[in-house]
Amino acid sequence: MGASEIRADHPDQEVRLIDELNYKNIEDAYLAGYDSALWRTRMQEITAGLRAALQSAEDQLAAAGAGNIDPAAPGAVANTTGADADMAEFMRLMQEATDGLESFSTAIVRFGEELTEGLDQVDLASMSAAQQNALFIRLARQLKEPSDEVERGGGGLLATVLDTDAQVRAMFQEMADLTGEEVREALQAMRDGSADLAATLSDLDNQVGQVFEGLKLMALMNATLRRSVRPATQGIGSFRTAMSIMRAWATL
Repeated sequence: MGASEIRADHPDQEVRLIDELNYKNIEDAYLAGYDSALWRTRMQEITAGLRAALQSAEDQLAAAGAGNIDPAAPGAVANTTGADADMAEFMRLMQEATDGLESFSTAIVRFGEELTEGLDQVDLASMSAAQQNALFIRLARQLKEPSDEVERGGGGLLATVLDTDAQVRAMFQEMADLTGEEVREALQAMRDGSADLAATLSDLDNQVGQVFEGLKLMALMNATLRRSVRPATQGIGSFRTAMSIMRAWATL
């Protein structure tokens, strides 16, 4: 198969997937064949990259769970009085949204642990195609439940953020229609807090995005493994949608 055959409308699902993932990253290995040393080496690189991305994402999520995301510092409106209730409600909504990160973080950590255990001391580059296939089937079984947990965690976070989004937007609109120095100061503090939150979430989203790309590449390895990790990719997709919604609050 030549490079021109790797296209989005190819009848082979794996070829279509390679096109979607930017085949140039693995074109040489794919064309060399599944039992080639080049393909085995590339699979080793992909799994190593995914494990590194998972660790980095876990670190970011742990930082968020430890309270390093500060959506709105109370001191920013220390001189306000009438707007205190609005600020308290805003901070409650921010906390409610970020609390959803905990279950997603727990799921990502477990998924990473199971993946690491399944690939512990495994050298894919030295394995035959048949040996790799057997390994991937075992790994698929091991990752099925953690993958489902990632899907539930991401879906739950998105549902919470969608509900919170409506309340946050309504609050911003209501305060924007009011007058008074206290209200203006509180509204600005909320915007500043949202901007700080957006910056933190962008870093987190980038890290989890690397896991997402790694999982898509991992799906190339084996059809059973692809089905097993699909819920995890969907859960990460929900997480990234939630992050996009929360970052948008900085523009209200």
